[in-house]
Amino acid sequence: MNDVSIIIVSYNTRDLTVDCIKSIHETVRGLQYEIIVVDNASTDGSVEAIKEQFKEVVVISNDKNLGFGAANNLGIQVSDAKYIFLLNSDTRLINDAVSCLYKYAENDQGKRGFYGCNLYDNALSPHYSYGNYPRMLSLLFDLGLSKIFRSYYNRNIKLEVCRELQQVEEVDYVCGAAMFSERDLLLQLGGFDETFFLYFEETDLCYRAWKLGLKNKIIPDAKIIHLAGRSSSGQPVLRKTLIREKSRLHFYYKRYGRLAMPFVKALIAAGYLKEFMLRRDRNSLKVIKTIIN
Repeated sequence: MNDVSIIIVSYNTRDLTVDCIKSIHETVRGLQYEIIVVDNASTDGSVEAIKEQFKEVVVISNDKNLGFGAANNLGIQVSDAKYIFLLNSDTRLINDAVSCLYKYAENDQGKRGFYGCNLYDNALSPHYSYGNYPRMLSLLFDLGLSKIFRSYYNRNIKLEVCRELQQVEEVDYVCGAAMFSERDLLLQLGGFDETFFLYFEETDLCYRAWKLGLKNKIIPDAKIIHLAGRSSSGQPVLRKTLIREKSRLHFYYKRYGRLAMPFVKALIAAGYLKEFMLRRDRNSLKVIKTIIN
C-alpha cells in the first residue's frame, strides 16, 4: 500500500502536467507514492505524452470534460493510499512538500481536516494559498467596505488570501491547487460535490469538514509554485466568470438556503453593476443577467 496517492487533473496542459510530474519525482524522498492523472478529454496530446514519458503513472482518460471535482473523485476511487494529495497540473514542487505534509498529518493529534501549503508564483512571491468562507458580510465588503476596513477584510473576509505563513495556522479552507488529507476523510465526505464544475469546490469540501468539527491548516514548510490560471487558460474570460459566479451562488445556496438567494443575487449583481459603471465593461451586464435569472 502506498503512503500517498497524488492525483492530478489535466485539461489541455500537456507541458505543465509533464513538468509537474517531473518535479514530484525530483523532490519526493522516503515515501511510497503513486501518481494518478485524470485527463478531462484533452486534445493537445496530454495522455499520449504522459504515457510515453511516465510508464508508472496511472492515467484515467475521460471522453469529456467532467470538471475539476468530478475528475478528482475518479482518481480518489482508484487510489490505494492512506493519504490523498490533490495537485493542480499547473504546479511545481519547490521542496519535498509531499513528505512535509505527510509527516505533519501523521503526527497531528488534533481533529484532522485538510492541509495546504505555502504557494508561490513563478517569481517566488506569495500566492493565494487559502481563504475565508463566503458569508453575507463578504457581499457587503465587496461593495466598498473592503477599502475602508482593508486590514480586517484582507485577514478575515477576503475569499483568496495571498500571505506567506511562517507557522502552522488554522484557516477556513485551503486552495484546491494543493490539498492533502486522509483518503478516509474524502470517502466520509463523499468526495467533491460534482455540482461545482469549477471554482468553490474546495471551499465547499473544507466547509463540510469544518462542519464536522475538523480543522483545516496551512503547513508552511511545504512549498509549491502555482502558475495560477494556466490550467484553465483556454477558457474565455466571460465563460470563466460565469462558471465562477454559478459556483459561488451554489455555495451560498448550500450554506444559507433558498430564502437567502434573492438577497445574495441582488448584492452580487450590485457589485457587477458598480464594475460596469466604472469601466463600461459589457461583460458585467451579461454576468448580471445570468445572476438574476
